Amino acid sequence: MERPSSGGEWTGYAVDHCGANWNEQAAKKAASYLRSSSVSRTGLYDHLKWEGFIPSQATYDLTQVVDW
Repeated sequence: MERPSSGGEWTGYAVDHCGANWNEQAAKKAASYLRSSSVSRTGLYDHLKWEGFIPSQATYDLTQVVDW
């Protein structure tokens, strides 16, 4: 395996290899957000993307957390 050469590459490597389940983290973030505010499906998706989740993680959350 080739070592990352820059700080950005190290960050990406760490995120990819830290063992976190990012779908689960997105679902937890969404549940927390929904407990504190009323938001539409689109609003929740946009909020999760703003929080740094990638589209597939935000979409996963929309199907797992809330029965729309």
